[in-house]
Amino acid sequence: MADVLKSAVLASQWWSEKILDTTNIENFNVGESGNVGAMISVLGALNATFCTPTPEAAVAFRIALQQIIMRELNNNPENPVLLSCDYFPNTLLQEAADKAGIDTSAFPFKRTMRVFVDHVYVSDGCEDFDLMEHKHIKTSCVD
Repeated sequence: MADVLKSAVLASQWWSEKILDTTNIENFNVGESGNVGAMISVLGALNATFCTPTPEAAVAFRIALQQIIMRELNNNPENPVLLSCDYFPNTLLQEAADKAGIDTSAFPFKRTMRVFVDHVYVSDGCEDFDLMEHKHIKTSCVD
């Protein structure tokens, strides 16, 4: 149970920090070079600045997401909880955002997180980062 709580806390904290950091254009990087990719990133960041949640809403989101992750891991501990946002958040992130009253425009683009009982991996499409070990674990993009 302690590992489930640790994973849920790490994952929910990471997402709540991202939705508060709407001025960081890297959160809206779509991985495309050139004008189109740059324009999508700028428009995503600009839109998000109008939807930045209050600190209180971010806390409510973090708590809701933590509870959702724990529910999912306790119901099915063999499978990871998938939290992802291509341009819009998946069902579980949407559920937490709805509970907290958060506009989903604040969510970063192209992020995927796999939450296991004993590990949390987050990917921006090119690299996976192990939140528990604080290290990059693979690079899948080719320059």
